[in-house]
Amino acid sequence: MKAEAAGNAGVDAFKSGDYQRALDRFKESLRLDRATDNSPATLIDLMNVARTLVAVGDPKAAQAYLDEAVELAVVLKNDKMLSEAYATYAKSALVLDNPTDARALIEKALAIDAKTGYKSGARLNLKALIHIAAGRWAEAEVLLADALKLNESSGDKVEAANSLRLLGEVMTIRGEYERAVRYYGAAIEIDRVNADTSKLIVDMERMAAAQSKFGGHYEAAFTLERLFRMYEDMGMKDEAATALDAAIAESKASGMIEKTRRLEGMKATQSSGNRQ
Repeated sequence: MKAEAAGNAGVDAFKSGDYQRALDRFKESLRLDRATDNSPATLIDLMNVARTLVAVGDPKAAQAYLDEAVELAVVLKNDKMLSEAYATYAKSALVLDNPTDARALIEKALAIDAKTGYKSGARLNLKALIHIAAGRWAEAEVLLADALKLNESSGDKVEAANSLRLLGEVMTIRGEYERAVRYYGAAIEIDRVNADTSKLIVDMERMAAAQSKFGGHYEAAFTLERLFRMYEDMGMKDEAATALDAAIAESKASGMIEKTRRLEGMKATQSSGNRQ
């Protein structure tokens, strides 16, 4: 397999959520590009491997590739990739619970972007996430509002959904549950268009929790029943059972007798099916 084909296969696998296959393909592309001393392509490969390692929860391994990527980006005078390397390094530091390093690294990335005139909603989302981890919620909200405008104007739906999701998280932390529901609801609409099931599940779970917090038990029950259907269709029995139990609890809290009976009937049917 040629390096470019391996890299493209890695991108496709990453988009589909098959991170292990993506990692294998990116490493193969890196091996082949190194063998031909193709430095620009090697830099891309290093970044792809590092991003994937962060995605699979191995930030320490990612940092070894990022060290090399930073050095190569400096040699090649590729400011865009240098900024991306620092931003990915910041994400890895955050995963490793090192917010101080994460803040310093994202500031390095943003300083390069300011010098080159590049504006990235993804970078602002990451900086906001770092602020959230540090309890700096007001600053995070301002950053996310700017990030959302930038992402929407550039047509970056993935990052726009990330901005909305993080705004929902900030509102939840501050106890502004109705606002949180609005943000999660907007993120869900984008998740549906993007066909991003993993993020859709996260947003629906968080929205249901926020709905319940401000007394929207009817709405929470409805959200959780939809979530139950999704899990069931995906063959995720344990998650489906948990969502159904939560839907029943919210339905009872809302006083919906008929809906509660219907949901409890679904649970009985599910339990009977699991025993067979």
